[in-house]
Amino acid sequence: MANIPLEAWDKERLKENLSHRVKGGFGAFWVAGSRPTEPPPVRPIVLTGGIPDPDALPVEELIEASNTVLRREGQEALRYGGHQGHPGLREWLAEETRRREGLDVSADNFTITNGISGALINVSETFLNEGEVGLVELPTFPGGSGAIQNCLCDIVGVTVDAEGLVPEALEENIERLESDGRNVKLLYTVPNFQNPTGTTLTLERRERVVEICQAHEVVIAEDDAYGDVRFEGEKPPSLFAIARGKGVVFMGSFSKTMATGLRIGWTMA
Repeated sequence: MANIPLEAWDKERLKENLSHRVKGGFGAFWVAGSRPTEPPPVRPIVLTGGIPDPDALPVEELIEASNTVLRREGQEALRYGGHQGHPGLREWLAEETRRREGLDVSADNFTITNGISGALINVSETFLNEGEVGLVELPTFPGGSGAIQNCLCDIVGVTVDAEGLVPEALEENIERLESDGRNVKLLYTVPNFQNPTGTTLTLERRERVVEICQAHEVVIAEDDAYGDVRFEGEKPPSLFAIARGKGVVFMGSFSKTMATGLRIGWTMA
């Protein structure tokens, strides 16, 4: 069979037909030929994404681990893992959480997702309706605000300073929006080494943020992608632990501690 050449998309026409999400930088679909093929003349150090150093990726260890699992589990390792994900991984996550935070959780509290990005999409679609309000840190991770915007919701930023999310600003925004008749449904926050500021929310503020959100029935989507990337000091308790799980969905990932390409994340609720 002859190879039939593809016709290039009209780029200007393509741009006119893109959705508002893609035009705003939140889309993930690329048409062949629409992105540059030549590398830039100078390779920049990119600070816009939380991307680990490729030289730190544990290639040999992952090869050994993959071979071990395939030899031990065989076909079972390559099948669907159920709607909540692989039971063994979920049980391990539960054991780690019990050990670290002393919480009475089981595998049933965990659902495996396509990284934290996939987790946040699930959380946003679960709780948000069109026209409602999602709160984010100001500034925030673009993927976080994008997941909320894709639910056709409005985004309101909450000030971040050297100690993380400012509780007074959070409460002020919620009360102002509620007085205007708006339904504030979700707070997306990165309390440990916040993206992009790098700040860590203090324990006092964590307790206050949980208190405010519980009082106003605002669900907290807690992104802990960077919680284990710590060189000194003890990791503060999660918002989920402080709230004893009430009104908080915890989202974790192996992207920053193991390998981004694994795309393994989870929710705990």
